[in-house]
Amino acid sequence: MPEPLRLAYLTSAYGRPSDTFIRNEVDGLRELGCEVQTFSIRKPPEPPFADAAVESHRRQTEYVLQRSPLTLLAAALGLAVRRPGRMLRGARTAWRTRAPGVAALLKQGVYLAEAAWLAGRLRQLRIEHLHNHLAENSANVAMLAAELAGIGFSMTVHGPYIFFAPEKWRLAEKITASAMTVCISHFCTSQCMIFSPQQAWEKLRLVRCSVQKEFLEEPPPAPEPSGTPELVSVGRLCGEKGQVLLVQAAAELWATDERFRLRLIGDGPIRPHIEREIKRLGLGDCVVLDGWRSSSEVRDALAAADAFVIPSFAEGLPVVLMEALAMARPVVTTAIAGVPELVEDGVNGWLAPAGSPQLFAGAMRRALRTPPERRREMGLEGRGRVLRLHHPDRQAERLLELFLEAAGRAPRPDRPMPDHPGPDRPGPHGNASYEQPAMATCERS
Repeated sequence: MPEPLRLAYLTSAYGRPSDTFIRNEVDGLRELGCEVQTFSIRKPPEPPFADAAVESHRRQTEYVLQRSPLTLLAAALGLAVRRPGRMLRGARTAWRTRAPGVAALLKQGVYLAEAAWLAGRLRQLRIEHLHNHLAENSANVAMLAAELAGIGFSMTVHGPYIFFAPEKWRLAEKITASAMTVCISHFCTSQCMIFSPQQAWEKLRLVRCSVQKEFLEEPPPAPEPSGTPELVSVGRLCGEKGQVLLVQAAAELWATDERFRLRLIGDGPIRPHIEREIKRLGLGDCVVLDGWRSSSEVRDALAAADAFVIPSFAEGLPVVLMEALAMARPVVTTAIAGVPELVEDGVNGWLAPAGSPQLFAGAMRRALRTPPERRREMGLEGRGRVLRLHHPDRQAERLLELFLEAAGRAPRPDRPMPDHPGPDRPGPHGNASYEQPAMATCERS
């Protein structure tokens, strides 16, 4: 009987409602016949809302720091006794890739102990390849664990945080050591090229994040025209998402008698600042802070919205943008990072430069003054682009090809910089139907 491909996934904190892009990959690979064991360094707090999919993944995930320090230390000492050469190589890698400072050196020692425990589990489960999401601390552990276990590792780089401190997190060394490094956008690829040696560029692969399949169902009808259009923003309330600027942009419009309702769904560290800004600008009748909402409530909010807005200062590529477009809702956002690879100004949304309340208010005004039937057309254009670029089945197929290659079960492609399979843009109207790619297999032939 053919054996399935055995993979392990690792990230820093797995089991949150926002981890949809990882759950999509894990579920998709399992549907294709792979055995995928998920690991996480820490266990995040219980989500505020019941979610069966999240709970299922939490139950199946092994959390490294649920083991005692003595257990992790014993794993490191045991490996040093059984495989001294391998442990020595791991220790050298840990030393070479440490960040400056004594505290960072101590952390690297902790990462090595965590990696030793993880390497033991990888060997017990006969894992063939380890994949890590996000290139910061969990990628340190993944790189070390793979070396200690004698298998290959890869990682997905999202941004923006890794690009704020690429030297601290030794991004170049991780890319060089990886079997491959997955980038979620062309922009992300370009940033990895900046911070890695040219000879490592051939390891960069483009695989886009995907939306949950619930968002691929028949999109809801457009909202009934009313006297008060509704704009919705969803995301953590934090500096890089730019919600303070969004409130200021709303005030610019409100001052010119442009009337609308703005719902901010989410919570985070800058909520008090946003509340003060709403009060200072007299926007109590315009802006509503809704806090966190369940996935179904977010979908209901998007269904009721005339457009989605997010004025981010720094991003990878927000999944919530994909979700809004998948529901045929056009978006108002900033032309940063990988966003213009999905959102085209005047076609499926409205783009503005980041950092200007006035310019973002101009983009919002264009959205509000666009006739409802044209907004619907733009939303459908966006949906077509999501189906082509961010469909979960297509991304799982692409990842499977890469994991088979990394595990030595498939030949390396001839081209040095493989891109997304198939056309990278939608058809002339942006709503080309999704085409099922040729099915790969997780089993040995």
